Order: sequence, then C-alpha cells, then structure tokens
Amino acid sequence: MVNAQQYIENNFPKHVSEIIAREKGLEGHLDLSAYPNLKFITFYNNSKLTSLKLGYSPHLVDLSVARTNITDFSFFLNTPNINVIQLPEYIVVNNLNRFAPTEVARAVRSIAQSNQSKEKDKEIAKSKQQLDQVQTTNQNLQQQITQLNNQLEEKNLQLQELSVLLFPNNPYDFAKLKAEIKKLKTQELAPQVRTKRTGLEQLITTAKTKAGGLGKIVDLLLETQKQLAQATETSQRDKLGGKIEAYQSTLEDSLTQKELQTLLNKQVELFQLEKHLENLQQNQQTFIQEANFPRERIKI
Repeated sequence: MVNAQQYIENNFPKHVSEIIAREKGLEGHLDLSAYPNLKFITFYNNSKLTSLKLGYSPHLVDLSVARTNITDFSFFLNTPNINVIQLPEYIVVNNLNRFAPTEVARAVRSIAQSNQSKEKDKEIAKSKQQLDQVQTTNQNLQQQITQLNNQLEEKNLQLQELSVLLFPNNPYDFAKLKAEIKKLKTQELAPQVRTKRTGLEQLITTAKTKAGGLGKIVDLLLETQKQLAQATETSQRDKLGGKIEAYQSTLEDSLTQKELQTLLNKQVELFQLEKHLENLQQNQQTFIQEANFPRERIKI
C-alpha cells in the first residue's frame, strides 16, 4: 500500500487543477488544503483511503471518491460549486438518480452539514457533562472547605476558652497561651523525670550488685543504649546495636534477659522524657527573651 499524503505531494505540485489517482493503492488520511486551484479530483478504487480534507475549493466541480473507505464527507462544505460527485457504493441517498448533478451535490453537502451538526451536538453534550463534573467537584470542595472552617472555628473557640481560664483578665493571645501551656507541661514533666531517674538509679544499683565485678559493664550497656537513642545513621545504629548485644552476653550469667531489657527500656524512657523537658524549657526561654527584648531582636 502507498501512503496517500506522500504520494500526492510527490506527484502533484500545489498549483495543479487536476488530481487523478485511480487505483493507486492509496491508504490513510489525505489533506489537500494546500491545493486551492483544484477543479477535478478522482480517487476511484483506493479502498484503503479513509478520509479526505479540502481547503476552500471554489473551482472544484467534479469529485470522485467511489470505491474508497471514506465515511466523513464534511469536506463538501468547502466546495460551493461542485457539480458532479461519485460516492462510495455504500452511500445511499433516496431517489438520487432523479436529481440533476447540481442537486445531487447540494444533497450530499446537506448530508455533510447534518453530520457536522451532529458531531457538534456530541461535543456540546460532552462539554456539558465535563462541566457538570467540574461543578460537582467544586461543590464537594466547597463542602470540605466549610467543614474545615467549622473545625478551625471550633478549635479557635476552644483555645479562647483555655486562654480565659489561664488569663481571665487579658484578651486572647496565642503566643502567651502557647508559652503558658509549655510552662504547665514543663511543671508536669519535671517531677516525672525525677521519679524515672530515681527508679532507674535503683535498678542500676541492684544490677551492679548482682553483676559483682562486672558492674562497669552495666554502665557501658546503658551509655551505649543512650547513644543508640540519639543515633540517626543506619551504620552507626548497627554498630551500637552490636555492642549492646555483646554487653548483654557478658552479663547474662549475672542478670536475666528480662532484667537487662527492663534496664534498657527504663533508660530509653528517661532519655525521651529528659529530651522533651529540655525542648520545652528551651522554647520557653526563647519566648521570654523575645517578650523582654523585642527591639533588640528586630535590630538583628
């Protein structure tokens, strides 16, 4: 088979008035928009030719697409003066034979216009469906935004109520409220840290007593566990984990696995509480400095 577009462009200059390509085995789509002077066209018996496009062709009077596979005849809309038309065999126009050639052209052009109108109606229907989907999506988004705004307003009211409890004689101030909550949290955590530290120290003393001469290994075990809790790199964590397993193996004759694991867990709990308390105290101190020295901070 022969590519229709390539064949026409290779064999017919753009200024020609006739294109005769009968039984050439043409296939695919053919665009003749660049051929404005055409008067006569025939593509008779090119069964693989599937579509044809014409630019405005006021000179075209005779066109044959018989025995092709063209089904879209919208190109007739650009042929105002066409007189003779040969259509594929499967195209049927009732009582076509009793019309003059010009009337046949007019009838075919009417069919093309009708098909084009149907296609536009389909596009409009599709666009309307897409618009309905967008509107539905927008409505859903609006509902979600409304819900989020309601939730935000509720949270804000809760913060205001909390502010009234903490500062009954002062207007709502989020920064002060935040600092006060951190202060209360610090006051809550401090005794917990002391209790955890005392409990861990007692466990360490008991463990060292049981370990006898291996008491130093208990300290190394806990120190390594503390380093592991702070480590971020995988290689470093693997190395520290190996050391912990070695220390546990050394102490297994003096302490049970449960006792060793309890020591390690308590060490981690204490470290996390201490870190949390340290962060709260640092943030609280930063707030106090900013509140007491606003001008100096702005200068920086």
